Amino acid sequence: MYYFIISGIKNAGKTTCVCNLYNYLISKGYMDVVPPIKKNNDIISLLSYQQQFVLINSASDNEQERIALESFINTHKLFKDKQYSNLVIITALREWATGKYNCDIRKAYENTLGLNARSSANLVDITIGIDTNNIHKTQESTYFYFITNMAINMISSPPFCL
Repeated sequence: MYYFIISGIKNAGKTTCVCNLYNYLISKGYMDVVPPIKKNNDIISLLSYQQQFVLINSASDNEQERIALESFINTHKLFKDKQYSNLVIITALREWATGKYNCDIRKAYENTLGLNARSSANLVDITIGIDTNNIHKTQESTYFYFITNMAINMISSPPFCL
């Protein structure tokens, strides 16, 4: 498995970037293998193109979303079925959930995603950190443009080659 992680604080644009990557892969010919789960602005999807599978997850805010991801993974046997041995996981991960979900959500998500041994995993983890609620809309669109293009360049290169 290969992991491409977009990390960051609340409102940094993790969901936007992951959803932009989903749309980019769809434009490149990837197709949903099963109906995606879409709730609010978030998506959980399993894409496929020429025997390459990609799990997309933009939700990273709370335990309910983590459980939905875990259920999706288990329902489709993503970590057990050999056809998914080359699975690429593109996911958002938040450092800490606040409010009624106050917990170290990142560790829970990493366990759900099979990332128990980060030191030996094939992963790229990029951190973005501007609170997009506090920037001008023109700056925000430029920010997302550059973050998305950087991410597209990374997932288009080894080890991902999407």
